[in-house]
Amino acid sequence: MDLNVKVLTTGHWPNESRDPSAQNQQKVEVVRLPPEIKQCMSVFKQYYMSKFSGRQLHWKLNQGYAEVRAKIGNNGTKRYEMSVSTYQMCILMMFNEQSEVSYHDLMQNMQVTETDLKSHLIPLCQFKILNKSPMGKDFKMDDVF
Repeated sequence: MDLNVKVLTTGHWPNESRDPSAQNQQKVEVVRLPPEIKQCMSVFKQYYMSKFSGRQLHWKLNQGYAEVRAKIGNNGTKRYEMSVSTYQMCILMMFNEQSEVSYHDLMQNMQVTETDLKSHLIPLCQFKILNKSPMGKDFKMDDVF
């Protein structure tokens, strides 16, 4: 796993008062990240703080993305390399542990709003990265991916 971090000063980020994500900042900070990602972030934070004492790091997870390589299908016959949002990466990483995940489990593990979860799940289903059962546009707690 590689981590590439871009550190910007506050003045280079969009104006927080006009940035729609600023209203969701509290939600962004409570997204439950996989332990592997938390570990990478912790190592980077230790490095950064040793180089720049007195500065603060604010992770903008809603601004991030990940390049994911996946083997999908029977015996990993289909190989994908895709660029996904941080949330989508977290969703996909859940499948490293188990072959099926319910919508309810995604909600519990991700700790995001239902609107946020749906907006990141829909493209994964549309591009057939995840198969939803039962098929359909509506999401129910017992749906399985």
